[in-house]
Amino acid sequence: MTSILKTENVHLYYGDKEALHGFDMEFEENQITALIGPSGCGKSTYLRCLNRMNDLRNNTTVTGSFRLGDQDIYAPTTDMTELRKEIGMVFQ
Repeated sequence: MTSILKTENVHLYYGDKEALHGFDMEFEENQITALIGPSGCGKSTYLRCLNRMNDLRNNTTVTGSFRLGDQDIYAPTTDMTELRKEIGMVFQ
C-alpha cells in the first residue's frame, strides 16, 4: 500500500496545555480510515491539524511532521486554498 498522508510526532498546545502528545498516523491511498475514541481524546483536534484549521486559533502551537505525498503541509509556501481542496473536512 502507498501512504498518501503521513503524520509523525504530532504535538498540539493550547497555550501551555498539551492536547496531542506525539501522535503518529498514516493514511493509505484508496482506503477508508476511522478515528475512534472517547469524547475529548483529540480526534477532532488532530483532524483540524490536517488542513491547518488550528492556524485560525489564537495561542495554538502545532509541531511534528505532516506530509501529503511529498508536500510538507506546514511549509510556509503551502497554498491554504489548494491544501483545503485536497484535504476536505466533514464534521457531524
